Amino acid sequence: MSHLALDVSASSTGWMVWFEGDIREKFSTPKWLKVLDVLKLSATSSNWRVFDGTSVAHGAWALKSEWSREGEPHAKLHSNLAVLHDFAPFEHIIYEQPLAAQHRGQATNAGNDILVELVGHVKSFAFAYHCRSIQDLHRASWQRDFIGPQKRGTKRKTITDLYVERARHLGFQFRKPDEAAAIGLMTYGLGSRNITPPWLKDEVLRPMMMGAR
Repeated sequence: MSHLALDVSASSTGWMVWFEGDIREKFSTPKWLKVLDVLKLSATSSNWRVFDGTSVAHGAWALKSEWSREGEPHAKLHSNLAVLHDFAPFEHIIYEQPLAAQHRGQATNAGNDILVELVGHVKSFAFAYHCRSIQDLHRASWQRDFIGPQKRGTKRKTITDLYVERARHLGFQFRKPDEAAAIGLMTYGLGSRNITPPWLKDEVLRPMMMGAR
């Protein structure tokens, strides 16, 4: 029963997959070499972990640049999801829902529009690949669970620093904050289904995150 968590963004989409089996067995199998290259995974990389009978891997995809053509980010997202599904056939998808217009001051711009489009593409991928479920999580809900309640008006950078700190405290190593967001989404999404993630089982005392009340 494999799960995928996504922090969708045109500039950098963070992802995390949790699946059954030992990921190390794939590193020495020739059929996976090209897939591993696309996912930036290797025996010496730090973006994977093995637990008792299960494995996790995580990373970030840059989908859009100033030179991207119309539709290119959507195509990249589909291609990367297909590669990841081939590597670890996920059945459940967890993602952060885009902020509703009323929560961003009724603002609309190209960045907001493409985010909604990319999330729609995730939904269509889930349907086409017969995923068993797709779960959207509100930003405030997963962040409150992952880093604790914060004061109203806390800056976004402070929130980001806190969930990066929490993810590292749980033993994860990563290069981009979007990966930490995916880790937080996965952690909360599994917990909401009464599944205890293996990376939480050894956490005896949850740290008090700086910036919390």
